[in-house]
Amino acid sequence: MNNSKINFTRSKRIILPGIKSRDIKPLASLLSPQNIVVPMTILCMISQVSGNLKGSLIPKEIQQISSIKLYSKILTLGSNTLALSSIYSLSKTLGLELEILSLLNVNERLKFLRELQKRLIQQKGPGIISNNNERLSDPVLLSKHRKGIAMQCRSVLIGTSLFSPHEITVGIAIENISLKDIIDSSKIFWLLLGLNEEEFDFLLRKESLNCLKKLSKDNLNFEVQSISDCLKILVFYEIRNLLDFKNKIQFDYDQVILRGDDNLTLLERELGFINRSLIEFPGKVTELKYLNLEDNIIRAAIDQRKNEIIKLENIYRKVGVEPIKTNSDIRYLSKIQLKKII
Repeated sequence: MNNSKINFTRSKRIILPGIKSRDIKPLASLLSPQNIVVPMTILCMISQVSGNLKGSLIPKEIQQISSIKLYSKILTLGSNTLALSSIYSLSKTLGLELEILSLLNVNERLKFLRELQKRLIQQKGPGIISNNNERLSDPVLLSKHRKGIAMQCRSVLIGTSLFSPHEITVGIAIENISLKDIIDSSKIFWLLLGLNEEEFDFLLRKESLNCLKKLSKDNLNFEVQSISDCLKILVFYEIRNLLDFKNKIQFDYDQVILRGDDNLTLLERELGFINRSLIEFPGKVTELKYLNLEDNIIRAAIDQRKNEIIKLENIYRKVGVEPIKTNSDIRYLSKIQLKKII
């Protein structure tokens, strides 16, 4: 590792909450680069949205945003996060299997561990973390315990990005995290596992080309010139496995205004296949002078429109952005006192 990389590890990096390189180093051979870069990207995407909205919305409200729900789903069910969390779980619970592994050669060990990992990922039923050592000797309890640890690992990633987004970085402001920062941090994590840097780049390119090949029938306009391009493809493919969309993800129902350009975070903008609609005020329904304000339905509709406008104005005011208002009767509606009419 050269000096620039050593400086980077000390002053500027992204952290995978709850996962230390030394914890999974014994099973590092099971990892591929995409198992690190994809979860780290989704982690940072959640953190950028939640960090941006901090002060405007409470965490419980942020959790209900459609884009956050999708990103959280990817960290829960995405193949790369499942792989990473299963390796973390196995590294924490290898007991009696160590004796078996000691009798196997390198290739046999890898095959044995991959089979354990496969079983853990495909395991049905609940995960239960046990504090009793009996789990080490009971296969059923051990299996549930391992699943519980893997689930807890994924929950920590989601929880930290939602409730403590600024804890995932050292020396980088959340809003400034770029794809390059994620690649650099993932590569450092890879190197701390004792793995080869050239292999990191090679495998990342290979994995992205494999994904692109599977997506070839969709005629997507992805380039594979840089490692950042590879990451875009891998993230796209991960999301595509859990969400049915063509070539763009359109968030029309987030109902949030982010500080920045295009109502997107930096990472969403860099990925290039995510859009988030701006909130527009409701337009004019009909000429107000023709409305019968003694009609209960009309009064209820006007009241609903007024409340919606107030809600949207509050959203814009919290982030200090000028509202985008269509041809509406906002001023007129605000003067209508329905209680007096009733």
